Amino acid sequence: TIAVLTDEGRKDVLRIPGQDLGSPVYSPTGHMLFIRRPDNAGMWAVPVSLDRLETTGEPFPVTPTGSGRFIISRDGTLVFVRPAPPRETRVVLVDRQGLVVRTIGEPQLNQFLPAISPDGRRLAVSASGNFGPDIWVHEVESGTQMRLTFDDAAEVAAAWLPGGERIAFARRGALAGNVNMLVAAADG
Repeated sequence: TIAVLTDEGRKDVLRIPGQDLGSPVYSPTGHMLFIRRPDNAGMWAVPVSLDRLETTGEPFPVTPTGSGRFIISRDGTLVFVRPAPPRETRVVLVDRQGLVVRTIGEPQLNQFLPAISPDGRRLAVSASGNFGPDIWVHEVESGTQMRLTFDDAAEVAAAWLPGGERIAFARRGALAGNVNMLVAAADG
């Protein structure tokens, strides 16, 4: 569901049962663009009325890609960046001049959204696995790494709690739109 908050409360603008709808953006062409998953995944558009905050037609596909980033200019120009294919990445520590001081951990598929612990000695990062991203914890000094989450769902956006002993993260479940915030001990 894509909804807006008005002075009268929440108003659903678009609802497609069983689908995860996200990243809505209004285009000056009179359309709302959004990402749809899991069925018919890709970027979609639907004509909308801003005055009535409702759709005025049926959704239609724009790109056949289930993810990616896009932005729309004031004149309606759409810029879409396709997602990169899965690739191994490595976390590195760099100095203020941008020179690599050391590598941290082993290469993993698509490491993203790093979060440094309050004491600066550990790094939590999301990395793709067989079933979706999981949270991994890397020791900055030694480079050792430990998988923190093992669920089939996608776990992302790690954030260290102030004491550095626990990590909060988001888990997207198998059901569309089902996202939970969880907390785990940083040492597993």
